[in-house]
Amino acid sequence: MSSGKRAFTLVELLVVISIISLLMAILVPALSKSRILARRMVCASRLQQLGVALIAYGNSDDKGRLPESNGYTCKYIPMSSYKLLRAILPKGSENVFVCPEYTLFKEQNIKELTDPALNRKYRWEPFPSSYDDGKGMWIGYFYLGGRDLSRWDWRFIPPDAHKWVSPRTVADSGKLPLVVDLIEQANGEWFWTEAVHRKGGWSLVYTSGGVEPEDIDTDGGNSLHMDGSVVWTSVKKMKKYPRSQPGSYRSFGYWYWPDH
Repeated sequence: MSSGKRAFTLVELLVVISIISLLMAILVPALSKSRILARRMVCASRLQQLGVALIAYGNSDDKGRLPESNGYTCKYIPMSSYKLLRAILPKGSENVFVCPEYTLFKEQNIKELTDPALNRKYRWEPFPSSYDDGKGMWIGYFYLGGRDLSRWDWRFIPPDAHKWVSPRTVADSGKLPLVVDLIEQANGEWFWTEAVHRKGGWSLVYTSGGVEPEDIDTDGGNSLHMDGSVVWTSVKKMKKYPRSQPGSYRSFGYWYWPDH
């Protein structure tokens, strides 16, 4: 005796599965792109918060000076400046100094420093540098402010790189980039290219020769300017700048500067 219920045929099941597969093929890339855009927006929001703290720092100085940063790399903020910036920012906002895509900062276990108070695990926050025994903090961006570039010997700058200006006081041009997403290339004893916003996420690629950021699928980066604006720029529109003293060991950053 028939129950009157009709089962799906094999052909109908295959049609349904095909439709679901087609919808997934359409929706998954769109959802993935939405997640990427959301992380970029979080990154931009953190840069704006960091910008507010940096300007407040400068306004509290009797000469309007931004935090100094004459260490070897633009990833570095002196410990004294970092502590003052932390005092300005709301409690629990350590991750403002780190792009959410920069997974190098997911966890760092620091053990080798002389000061035992600095030897601990750091999660999604700056961590003390080992090359100066904890006198400075590595952050998850390039901080371009507070550098006296008049000391640099620009004769060693390669023809494909550009000079740049470091904002040093709150009165400097609003167009100047102050903090930018990290895109870096090093040529010397070691060769590597590093980028935060890539199609596959953050990566540090060691090579036998110079590799351009575009060659490792870098999308671009955010840049915070002195006027408080945050601009997203594709890597194709960025320029190459020495992020440390030009010389035999060459290290470069890529960012957007409206004047170039």
